[in-house]
Amino acid sequence: MARRPEPWWWKERQAWFVTIDGVRHSLGPDEDDARQRFHELMAEPRKRRVGSNSVVAICDAYVDWVEKHRSPDTYRWYKDRLQRFIETISPALRVTQLRPFHVQRFVDGLEVASGTKRNFVRAVKRAMAWAEEQGYIDRSPIAHMKKPRGRRREIVITEAEFKAILAATRDEEFRDLVSFSWHTGARATESIAVEARHTDLAHNRIVFPVEEEKIERSPRVIYLNDTAMAIVKRLVERYPEGKLFRNTDGVAC
Repeated sequence: MARRPEPWWWKERQAWFVTIDGVRHSLGPDEDDARQRFHELMAEPRKRRVGSNSVVAICDAYVDWVEKHRSPDTYRWYKDRLQRFIETISPALRVTQLRPFHVQRFVDGLEVASGTKRNFVRAVKRAMAWAEEQGYIDRSPIAHMKKPRGRRREIVITEAEFKAILAATRDEEFRDLVSFSWHTGARATESIAVEARHTDLAHNRIVFPVEEEKIERSPRVIYLNDTAMAIVKRLVERYPEGKLFRNTDGVAC
């Protein structure tokens, strides 16, 4: 176990010093002030020291790349999932030491649905595949790991339930969001991500470009029936830039 840092007196400099995570800090000549400064330094968040060939470093590099080259929603999707994964492994774990069982044990410890576990595995596999593509590593050590099967969703909102929800909804803004989602079958995260630039009104559809899709294979297309089309047209006129679905204050959901 690593020793806890402690202040020490440097006679030649006539001052107190402490070394924390390999960085030497001058604490000044007064011992009481030096102790106070030492406790302040120890209370500050400390970044984990990781090697450039570690799993943590690769995940961090991938998240940085996603932030620059993908949508904010995609960035948050990968950041949240990869952060939870790296919190379960040693910062010193090298990519060459990573095995499928590290990821499997992680998802087995999650009390979430099988589809959510599948997404966690997918996030880690994608980070390693990206590292291979970019030349950070020779090959992904989990390339052949199978993702958990996602269960088919059996919960269906009936028309009667949908009408009951609308009847209980007071503001038009939320009614638009609920109606759009029900009439298109879009996921909630997709609905609130729709921006004016995604609309293709000439072909009655919403199109998310491939770089904004999690799987990054093909554009995501949401087709609009008459009701959904009317909602989108009205919102595009109101908000020609940015997200369409907003709250009563005009703030994006």
